[in-house]
Amino acid sequence: MIELIGSEYNFGYVPIRFADVAAGKVSFELEADKMLLGQSASLLQTRVVASRAIGLTVLSLTCERVESFSFSDVRSLGGGSDWLSAFRLGPVGRWRKDLSVTVAGGAKDLLPDAARFLIAAAGARKSDKRDVAYAARNLLSTARMLLAGPRSSVATGPQALLMAGRYEMLIGLETAAPADQPWLFFGVHSKGRVRCADFITGQDARAGEIRREFEVHVDESPDGEIPVEFFIHALGHRGRIKYLRIRRLGDSVQDSPWMDYPAADVDWLLGASVVGVSPQGSTKMRRLFGRWTASGALSVGSGESGPIANSGSRALKPGHYEAVIQFKGKGDRPFLRAEVVSDDAVRATGEIGGNGAQGNSRVAFELHPNETDASVPVEIRLQALGGAGGVVQSIKVSRIGDASPKSS
Repeated sequence: MIELIGSEYNFGYVPIRFADVAAGKVSFELEADKMLLGQSASLLQTRVVASRAIGLTVLSLTCERVESFSFSDVRSLGGGSDWLSAFRLGPVGRWRKDLSVTVAGGAKDLLPDAARFLIAAAGARKSDKRDVAYAARNLLSTARMLLAGPRSSVATGPQALLMAGRYEMLIGLETAAPADQPWLFFGVHSKGRVRCADFITGQDARAGEIRREFEVHVDESPDGEIPVEFFIHALGHRGRIKYLRIRRLGDSVQDSPWMDYPAADVDWLLGASVVGVSPQGSTKMRRLFGRWTASGALSVGSGESGPIANSGSRALKPGHYEAVIQFKGKGDRPFLRAEVVSDDAVRATGEIGGNGAQGNSRVAFELHPNETDASVPVEIRLQALGGAGGVVQSIKVSRIGDASPKSS
């Protein structure tokens, strides 16, 4: 793809399709103004970025001013350029020919890929190790998702440095998900701190497009703005993401770019990802100890021992918190351990299950402010302990008071 840069800031991406490569040339027109580019208008440049391994020789790359536009081929930066082609797809995301993304809703959506990759692996020449390795990796990735279920990452966006200001995301969507059920969890974050995050229900997607806003401030760190990154997480229903456009609306208007998220009634399990281990090395399929049930709960099998899932990072203000984990256990021993992690340090742990119980396990933890951040990134990780197994039904976190004075 072609990345558009002004000074050190990112302004958009233009995909280079295989048809463009076959034609030997890609051309496009841009329209931008000073509101978008500020003082860097004269410094706009283009840069070719490879998103996958491909043999490609760039013979020339030029940019020049034109007096009139051919409106059929104009890419308006001020009107919002489509960033979706710059995203990295997760296990349940699939590219379409028009560069939209299909979101898998279950095993039936992933089986064709598994069959296709298996045929590719069988048909590859043994002497061509690259083709065999590529087919095998894709087959293992698809097989892993068939085991874990469709709730996982759809795509993550590029780390982009944006000029300070207020921005709008316009996301084109279509899905047959039930109107009252969440379909996607998406947001914008920087180093674990959330700028914007929300759940998209089937009803939200019926409009065909949703709009959300976020801000970038010049004083986010001693060095200025912090790069942003986007994420989209599937919650078990099929659909399609048609585009994701980013446009600058103007100067920032909020006191802080950071969002207080999530609220106390939000289930952290909705945005969680199943994880696993590769005991025999990265070339082997990761073993998964957790499975998503049809109701959206996380099931842990008997005797499993190892990492199960993590909630993904959330930004919380300093204070005294309590994580309430609702579960159903099967044996007399705890089957899970919950770890509250912040800034790569374990803040608190708690065991879940035991005595054939079902109910709630509570883990209390405290967060203290650091020198520059008004909020603190937090993640909850689940580890299987080898018990009789059980089911995690929900994870909710609430603030129960102020943090105790930090010892010197």
